[in-house]
Amino acid sequence: MKKIFGGVTMLLVAFASITMAIPKPGSEPAPENMVVEKKEKFSGVVEKVDTRGNAIVVRGMMKEEKTLTFVVSSKTMIRKGSIPLLLWDVKRTMQVTIEYQKEKDRLSAFSIEVFGP
Repeated sequence: MKKIFGGVTMLLVAFASITMAIPKPGSEPAPENMVVEKKEKFSGVVEKVDTRGNAIVVRGMMKEEKTLTFVVSSKTMIRKGSIPLLLWDVKRTMQVTIEYQKEKDRLSAFSIEVFGP
């Protein structure tokens, strides 16, 4: 009986140490040389869609009227309500809200929400 209890105890200790050694997702700190930027939002009217250059130009208001150019990648989610869209579905004069991140000298679109017809 003591051998069985000792074996079970060893097994539990081994399992617990393995479980504690596995890192939880998202618990790793960002590398020191990597700067994590927060996402920002910008709303306005589409001025131009560049499907070759994968960019969209939007005119809107921050503190003053601004026209910003956003880079669109294959990871950018473009939606109209619950309907997914492609970049060439977005047309001039459509109202959009763009969630983006500043990356060095460019604005990278994370998501684009399209409103209107």
